[in-house]
Amino acid sequence: MLLAYPDPAMMTDAELAAYLREVSEVQGLVRYDWPRHARSEQLEPNKAYRIWMLLAGRGFGKTRTGAETVRKWATAKPGGHYAVIAKTHREVYNVCFTARRAGLLAVVPPKDVKTFNKSEPYLELKNGAIIRGFGAQDPDVLRGYDFDGVWCDEYAAWPVQTAQGVFDMLWFCMREAESPHMVISTTPKSLPHVKKLLTRAAKQKARSRRPRVVITRGKTLDNAANLSQEALEELLEQYGGTRLGRQELDAELLTDVEGALWKSAWIEAGRVDKDDVPKLVRTVVSVDPADTVSETSDETGIVAVGRGEDGEHYVLADRSMKIAGMAAARRIWQCYLDVDADVVIYEGSSAWMRDILVDAWVVMQKEGLLPGGDPPLDVVQARASKRVRAEPVAARYEVDPPRVHHVGAFPAMEDQLTTWTPESGDSPDRLDALVHGVTYLRSKETRRAVVASPLGQPARPSAGPR
Repeated sequence: MLLAYPDPAMMTDAELAAYLREVSEVQGLVRYDWPRHARSEQLEPNKAYRIWMLLAGRGFGKTRTGAETVRKWATAKPGGHYAVIAKTHREVYNVCFTARRAGLLAVVPPKDVKTFNKSEPYLELKNGAIIRGFGAQDPDVLRGYDFDGVWCDEYAAWPVQTAQGVFDMLWFCMREAESPHMVISTTPKSLPHVKKLLTRAAKQKARSRRPRVVITRGKTLDNAANLSQEALEELLEQYGGTRLGRQELDAELLTDVEGALWKSAWIEAGRVDKDDVPKLVRTVVSVDPADTVSETSDETGIVAVGRGEDGEHYVLADRSMKIAGMAAARRIWQCYLDVDADVVIYEGSSAWMRDILVDAWVVMQKEGLLPGGDPPLDVVQARASKRVRAEPVAARYEVDPPRVHHVGAFPAMEDQLTTWTPESGDSPDRLDALVHGVTYLRSKETRRAVVASPLGQPARPSAGPR
């Protein structure tokens, strides 16, 4: 309780200094009093749980909840050992440890910190508790460790190829823990390792068993009081009611559309960061034009795709929008510049497209935005049905590991890929542009074939079309 003084103006310097120190200490205690600030759904379940999964929308407060839960464990158990796992080493450092409002360094009082090693990252408290960070790319990096508790952040964003293996290894790492606990904070995605936990929780509930897996669901709007109202309005206006909004804001676990050629899990399995893209040997900006701009018109599909030295394809940009004419042409050439493309290709049913692209090239040359010479243009013809054209591209996503990689996320395009069915009669332009781009790059590839030789003679290689 604060000391009572009749009037600070009447205090001596020593009394005022003591008063201010006490005010500061009380304010500090309030700041780090998580139960005082948290909503009820952000507090650990009062059950004998083993896995607590926070399946919630962006901005719900998942990261803060995970950090505060680990802080609670570490503070209560001197000498305890805890792991924090995110998609990569970069995310575990930037989000789980150093995020300015929700990371561990923001929620652990400085007076409790003994040391913080940035390179691991590694946080040691004065009571001897240790919190270590790891990326989720390789289960074997966890071998040899023993943990008392684990926080898995954005579990649905972990590499699909390693997520289950990392999850399993973490439980082996808690083999000696007296009361092992795992908190998982994630926006939901329809992926095998996520659905496996949800199925387990549902079975326990159906059998009325003591819940080992506890699911807490939440939406972005649950934390509206702590979010930017301007940003919320924009998010709701753009994404409210859309498939992306249902996933990212309302935390719905969206299932695959029956008959769709693409599945979400395939896209996730192939997703890479910009730093993971190899040298590109050829890059195209692929255009599926729209003839008009109106409320009911199609978009102009503008998608950039590159072929890497590894022979795989990398989706670099999606600049599609409802746009036509000179504005569309300038947007296409700007994308060409941004991704350092070699050529712009366009679907040949729009005869006017070449003329408008040439005109825009000349104008942007005069403005000093484009280099000299003729515009690098090529035309593709869509002679086969959309299904026949799309299936070979979708198959490159389906193989394990995938041969097509999205560099980052392209929500609108990915929504088209995972919801379009050949029987729908629709013609999604982002999907069309992607298919044209990948197909064009494949048509320019060469493959070394082995020519059969008579018995006893060495086979000779021959270069031919792929």
